[in-house]
Amino acid sequence: MQTRRTFLAASAAGVMTSALSSHRAFGETDPSVEVAAILPFSGNLEIFGTQARVGLDLAQSEINQTGGIIGRQLHLRYADNRSDPGRGAALVGEVAGDGNPLAIVGPISSAVRDAMMPEVVSRQIPLLYATNYEGGVCNRYFFCFNTVPNQETGRMLPYLSANFGNRYFMLGSDYVWPRKMFETAQAIIAKLGGETVGIRFEPLGTSAFTDAVRQIRASGAKVLLLAVPGADGIAFMRQAKTAGLFDDVAVNFLGFEVTYLDQMGPVTGQGLFVVTPLVASADIPAVQDFVTRIHRSAGKGIVPSEYALTHYNALHALKLGVKRAGEISREAAIEGMAGLTFPSPTGPVSIDPTNHHVTLNMFLGKALGADFTALESLGPISPLPECTA
Repeated sequence: MQTRRTFLAASAAGVMTSALSSHRAFGETDPSVEVAAILPFSGNLEIFGTQARVGLDLAQSEINQTGGIIGRQLHLRYADNRSDPGRGAALVGEVAGDGNPLAIVGPISSAVRDAMMPEVVSRQIPLLYATNYEGGVCNRYFFCFNTVPNQETGRMLPYLSANFGNRYFMLGSDYVWPRKMFETAQAIIAKLGGETVGIRFEPLGTSAFTDAVRQIRASGAKVLLLAVPGADGIAFMRQAKTAGLFDDVAVNFLGFEVTYLDQMGPVTGQGLFVVTPLVASADIPAVQDFVTRIHRSAGKGIVPSEYALTHYNALHALKLGVKRAGEISREAAIEGMAGLTFPSPTGPVSIDPTNHHVTLNMFLGKALGADFTALESLGPISPLPECTA
């Protein structure tokens, strides 16, 4: 298996960054079904957007090669939200105004999602959200295909406490997802008899972490929970490694993206750990088959992350939900996806019929030098029932 990670630059992925691609719509006589993908291909979170596109492009190809959506070809329409909430909300209006999308896929950040939600609800367009997030969004038009906090931290923290100690420091970017992740983690740590010795939040766009590294070291923490995405997180890891922090501290990198490894270099010390829906090197035939198909579609240098997998899953769920309902319409897609269980490269995925969040097969992974390996297959982990309506 390839060990070299390729950063998927937006230009290399062929993403048009101006606005939207050509108009397509579905209807009784239309030859195709449109799905709009509103994702970041610039603005600091493009690593996630371009991985999402890798999974979406493969799913689109497979769906179209196997009869499309009830006989109609699927057309993906990409738009760059630039990680900007206002632009994300405006793009919903644009794709709905000059097209007729069956669904919208995206975005990545919680801020952009929150800005888009009133727009998708008012237009009654299902939003297929395939990013791990803080949980709590409960809406008929919202489907989550990635994890909420308990699915990542519920199995990871007992492992870290048992192997490295129970003194925790938490460093996050200053927005809702890290704060909610840390709230969940603190409750688990307390039940384990551990101690949270420090919590710190940095503004998005922070590139200097000298003070944060000094504070973590002084706290005597044995485990660092890190929720700093994108370029900020890469900068932190580089600086912390140079300072020797990882000789004494294990890291649970929440929202880890496998393409980070090339940019931050091999992790030394006790290691970097994640709980994730996908480890591309896992010795599982279906996973290796998925990686091979990604290589054929996007290039042999691409190592797919969980964002490639979950966005791939989202499109296949849409197809199967429409097939289950028996007609191509937004309401039929919602009814068909609710309660659906469908196959994926890592095993069955089940969509809760009420809150539209998924049960996923999860893996405990660790960075070993420049590689990322699966330590344990954790099996299916369900989200806590935060949403009841």
